[in-house]
Amino acid sequence: MSDRGGEPAARLAALEARAEVQEMLARYVRAVDAADLGAITDIFAPEIVWDSPGRVRLEGIEAVAEYYANWFSSPYRDTRHHVTNLAIEVGAGGEEAHVESYYLELASYGELSIVGYGNYRDECQLDGGRWRILRKEVEVLGLARVDQGWAGGMFTPEHAQ
Repeated sequence: MSDRGGEPAARLAALEARAEVQEMLARYVRAVDAADLGAITDIFAPEIVWDSPGRVRLEGIEAVAEYYANWFSSPYRDTRHHVTNLAIEVGAGGEEAHVESYYLELASYGELSIVGYGNYRDECQLDGGRWRILRKEVEVLGLARVDQGWAGGMFTPEHAQ
């Protein structure tokens, strides 16, 4: 949300912070799609809490790195994540930001085409001049085989046959 009040320098700093956070989130999804574990772990704060309610909760960079390493060795391939409808709120001090966004994921699972979608909620912090994700929530709203449509329910590996 834009605050039209305040000093021009503070408004400019908030705009720059929003742009930097948006760029960091773009780097995140590109790193996931490239299976670049080093880039992913560099984007997260060491004390990251990564949560997908009802699915998995991870605490600390080691747990998150292991999760992504396992995912990268799974049958999921050729992912393309798209982050849209970003709402970025920069804290008063300019060193924290809260982001809510939608995601769309296109992927293959073996020979199947998969589509997933949901919400991201990210708590970000400025750390040594770089934005990092301190807390990430991934709310999966749908994950389906394209040939069966997403109205039929959530895709699981058991549905791969």
